[in-house]
Amino acid sequence: MCTMRSSKLVLLKKKKTLDHHIQQCEIKTAVCVQKQYALEQLEVTKMQVDAIRSSTTVFRAFSKYNPIQKIEDLQSQMEDMTEDLADVTQLLVGSVMDEFDEDELNDELRRMETEDVEEMTEEAPVVLEMPEVPTRLLRTETIQNSPWALGA
Repeated sequence: MCTMRSSKLVLLKKKKTLDHHIQQCEIKTAVCVQKQYALEQLEVTKMQVDAIRSSTTVFRAFSKYNPIQKIEDLQSQMEDMTEDLADVTQLLVGSVMDEFDEDELNDELRRMETEDVEEMTEEAPVVLEMPEVPTRLLRTETIQNSPWALGA
């Protein structure tokens, strides 16, 4: 019984040792993952620094030929033009119907309707001239020999 107990104790110690090593490996794996994330972040930061350097070079070349005062003047002109465009848009969008008096429109409509009725009563009825319809009977042989017959 003693040997069985000692073998169980040895196995328990091995299990505890293995659990400890597994836990240590998981901790080291988590540290490695964190370091990998940090390296990736450093790479992104390096790319951002390179982009800033490139932008600085382009901006220097641009500002060499385009002074800041000129850019500010263009910006001011753009703001003025934007305001003008907003004013024009507001004028175009503004309701045209607001400028007309509703009573005047109704009076004019009544006057136009009255004029239309007067014109209709003054005009003579139009008679359309229709062609004469033949009243005599046509012989079938005349129709068959006609140049307009379907079989001709």
